[in-house]
Amino acid sequence: MERQYANILRSKETNTAKKVSISRIIHAGGMPGCRSRESIHAMLRYCTEQIARDESKLAANSSREIFHEWARNNLEHFIGYFDTTTVGDIMFGEFNQPADAVWLLHTGLVLVQHSGSAKYDILCSFIRREASNFVRAHADWRTVNDFCALLLEHPPCIPFGDESTWFCTSLLDAVSFYISPHEPSKIRSFVRDIQETVALVLSAVWRRDSAAADRSVNEVFEMIAQPGDSSLALTALAQFLPDNLVALQVRVHLHLSLNFVNTCTKS
Repeated sequence: MERQYANILRSKETNTAKKVSISRIIHAGGMPGCRSRESIHAMLRYCTEQIARDESKLAANSSREIFHEWARNNLEHFIGYFDTTTVGDIMFGEFNQPADAVWLLHTGLVLVQHSGSAKYDILCSFIRREASNFVRAHADWRTVNDFCALLLEHPPCIPFGDESTWFCTSLLDAVSFYISPHEPSKIRSFVRDIQETVALVLSAVWRRDSAAADRSVNEVFEMIAQPGDSSLALTALAQFLPDNLVALQVRVHLHLSLNFVNTCTKS
């Protein structure tokens, strides 16, 4: 049926006429047991391709709807489809809008989680291992923001242990490239978004890993000291830094500054 869907998208009919035909495709996926595993997997792959290409609003939006409905109504076959290979292809595939990859990950994880399948833990473990690489591969604000929201909704995906420090560094590096808006209303929204996504994820890591927290505090101080528009984005994270580590960093920087002044005075 994915060929039929492809023909609809390529046809010269009006969007209104296409939507009528597409609604039949959506309805066909809502009839459990009426489609083979191969047919369902083929449709899911084709919808993923259309979402990645994002060639038109109709193709992208209808592909999202078809993907969700066919996956939700054919859960057993979807769980077989949504494995670590597929998740890896989504995380590091070519997406015109990388945030769409996060939508696919979120949709799939929710369905697998609600199914009660043991595969949920396997997928979370995979995403946890690849989280740093994903952030570095897609360091734009919207994608990182959406990815952090996904991590908050699925805590087993948040890196810990040996992966913590590198993940925190990856997030901080991504934030350091954000250009702050100039309009006051947009600035408030910008700061709020950072604090409700990136900051909360970092806080979750810092609470569990003091070494990652210490390294992060040091990196934030160093980044804020650099000129550029990234200071506001990094400063938005400041209130979430562990107080004892911030105080330590302040004492260290103050000590270094005093030594510098003393050296200059003696010279």
